[in-house]
Amino acid sequence: MTPEEATAAASRLCAACGMCCDGTLFHIVRMQPTDSVGALNALGLKLKKKKGQNCIEQPCAMFKNMQCSIYAGRPERCRLFECQQLKRLAAGTITEAQAMATIHEARRRVDEVLGLIEQAGHHNLKQPLTVRYDRVMALPLSDEWEPEQVILREELRALMTGLQVLLSLEFKPPLPPIHEESSVQADPVP
Repeated sequence: MTPEEATAAASRLCAACGMCCDGTLFHIVRMQPTDSVGALNALGLKLKKKKGQNCIEQPCAMFKNMQCSIYAGRPERCRLFECQQLKRLAAGTITEAQAMATIHEARRRVDEVLGLIEQAGHHNLKQPLTVRYDRVMALPLSDEWEPEQVILREELRALMTGLQVLLSLEFKPPLPPIHEESSVQADPVP
């Protein structure tokens, strides 16, 4: 595959996916020293401060109709991030069709999880997927008074567990190994 063909294939895959921007894979995207806060604000991107560092909360407000509305001026981490599907495609270990099938399966599972989250009564679309899931699962529940909600949550738990495994294996960057002298893992934020 030529570099031009790889770029075109990656563009098609990203347009079908969007999980790095819609709150599925990440909660926040940290800005880098090379990012201009003023330029990003001028493009309409509102940054938040987390632990003293500028970041974008997910889902990204600039992600509209399955594409980045500030693509040419997007932050450095957004420019550099490649999911495992894109890396495998570039390495030639999978085809575009295989990557697209994996993306479609992941999107189907995300939609299933989101449907159950909404059935459980959580409708805030401005929160990352895992935050919405955690909020549903944290609500008090009575087995006796709400048996249908108990069943819904068990189904949601099973679907979310399967989705998280798929996302970890097929999309998220691998976590660096934990060294014996340190028990702290790196933050999986792009």
